[in-house]
Amino acid sequence: MAASNTLGVGKQQFRSLNGRPQDAEQIADHLWEHVKYPASRRSIISACGGLECLNSEEDRRWLMENLYDGTFRNAREVEKSLNIE
Repeated sequence: MAASNTLGVGKQQFRSLNGRPQDAEQIADHLWEHVKYPASRRSIISACGGLECLNSEEDRRWLMENLYDGTFRNAREVEKSLNIE
C-alpha cells in the first residue's frame, strides 16, 4: 500500500503538516493548560488572546496553518493531529 499525504483520525481527513514548530512543548502547554474542551479550531486559536502565550510568531503561524477545522475532544487529540505528541 502506498503512503498517503493525509492522516486520518476517525472520520476526519486532513493535509500533511508544513514542517515542525520551533517549540512543540510550548504549543502542547497551550493545548493542555489554556484550552477548554471540547474545543473547535477557532477556540484553540483564540485562547490566550490569539495565541499570545506562544513566544514565537513562527509557531503561532505554524499552528494556525496546520490545525484543521473541526472539534477536538481533548488536548491529546490535537497533539496527535499535529504530530507533536
